[in-house]
Amino acid sequence: MMKVHAGNSKINGSALVYFFKLFCILFCIWILLSGKFEVKFLAAGLLTAFGTAYLFLPLFTVHNKKTGEPIYLFQVSLLRMIGYGGWLIREVMKSSLSATALVLRGKIDYVPRVVYFVMDFENPIATALLANSITLTPGTITLSVSEDGLFAVHAITEACADDLLSGSMQRRVAALYRETCPFIPMPERTLLAREESTAVLAARKSEEREGDDANG
Repeated sequence: MMKVHAGNSKINGSALVYFFKLFCILFCIWILLSGKFEVKFLAAGLLTAFGTAYLFLPLFTVHNKKTGEPIYLFQVSLLRMIGYGGWLIREVMKSSLSATALVLRGKIDYVPRVVYFVMDFENPIATALLANSITLTPGTITLSVSEDGLFAVHAITEACADDLLSGSMQRRVAALYRETCPFIPMPERTLLAREESTAVLAARKSEEREGDDANG
């Protein structure tokens, strides 16, 4: 695969395309802020946008957790992102209504839970997006995410926990970033039993590797 230098970093794939996109965005911002179309202003904008894009493109890269290869931060379909954003807004509104109704009822008839599941994304941005999406949705808060993709999430009601463990949000994020990692709901544990959940995960991954070796 072609490698192109951008600043002090290498980006696998169409680095020139990413550079051009960033350049265009910066130039458009320049025009919107200046509001002037004289040649000297446009020339200054072009030079500024070009230099800024060249210097800062490396800051828009992260590294694949497993292979270490650079990944462009915005290497995601805009239409897919818009679709996910619309779905997330609907989920936030639905959860907000449920949480409001829970508060207005005025009595504590729910039992908060901490649930665990595994989504071992290769792209760190996918992990960050999922963790923040969960926290943005009223009724659930991401408590921690381990190196091997084990999420610990506090759910205020059993309905919130069940919805989270259905894997709908996790699979949408995986599809957004074209990840193939499986969604693995873990046995419910308290935070004090975190090590046990980790051991279960390690055992499952070991079984998967053994199965792959046998099939290979």
